[in-house]
Amino acid sequence: MNRMNSIALCCALGAALHTGCILPTGVSDPADPHVDASSIFSTTAFSVFPVRPSWSPDASAIVFSGNLATNASNTTIWKVSASAMSTPVVLGGDAAYCPSYLPNGMIVYYTGWIGTDLDMHIMIASPAQSAGSFTANILHSFNGSDVGKTLNSAHSPEEMSVSDDSSRAFIIWAQDSAYVLRWNADDSLIQAYKVESQIYYGTISPDGAKIAYTNTLGKIVWMASEGGVEHVISTGHYPTWDATSTKIGYTNATVYEVYNLSSSSSTFFKLEGAIQHPALSPSGHAIVYRTFGGNANGLALGVLTQ
Repeated sequence: MNRMNSIALCCALGAALHTGCILPTGVSDPADPHVDASSIFSTTAFSVFPVRPSWSPDASAIVFSGNLATNASNTTIWKVSASAMSTPVVLGGDAAYCPSYLPNGMIVYYTGWIGTDLDMHIMIASPAQSAGSFTANILHSFNGSDVGKTLNSAHSPEEMSVSDDSSRAFIIWAQDSAYVLRWNADDSLIQAYKVESQIYYGTISPDGAKIAYTNTLGKIVWMASEGGVEHVISTGHYPTWDATSTKIGYTNATVYEVYNLSSSSSTFFKLEGAIQHPALSPSGHAIVYRTFGGNANGLALGVLTQ
């Protein structure tokens, strides 16, 4: 019996018969809270890269990686308004993956070699409003040998997230190869912590103190960003954080679950269908996620409604 069915059964039979079965704070019926979904866009003109999109600090815009159908070999950074029926614009970047917003509105993303520079790079750029007009600078560098690869090798990550102060990055190369990197202010790499568990998806908290991920057993886990005790929360996929680093949102079968670390309680929001790579908004009141179907894919908004 899953958690939703267990909670429903407890409510039906009464707390007197089932001690410890209570609804999360503020939820009167587990079938009532739901995700109000609306399409931002769906297109065949380009592909949305299957990785977490990222909210702007004020939740007005989304950035994501994508490939033009006419140039499917090159992934670039795109931006779209966080509202229904919006049109994405390409910002730029060459072989640019896993963009994230910083609190100051800047965008960071991964790219590999730059010319004769055989390090790997986290780039930083200002998100211009018009297509193709932003310029990026190197924020941090690291070598393949720092993250279990061969010297001077470059690999596109499956996931990358960066702390608000940009001193830490959580990068997933494969389920058995994930690292938390930490830099000094002068860009010198001072730590590369390899996550011991095998994992699928994961993100670093905005404060940089914690990471959350899905392990190979399909469990949502959080732990200190540089090692420590693993705290198993629930079954699920695609964990992301709110701006306060106290809430983790993720899919859990037919619901979107938001877990509050401060109260050790969850709120469940019913999903109408399968979603990919959802990202919790800074306020924790909405998600943006990748949609798919037929030859088209895109992004959608989901308002967490109680």
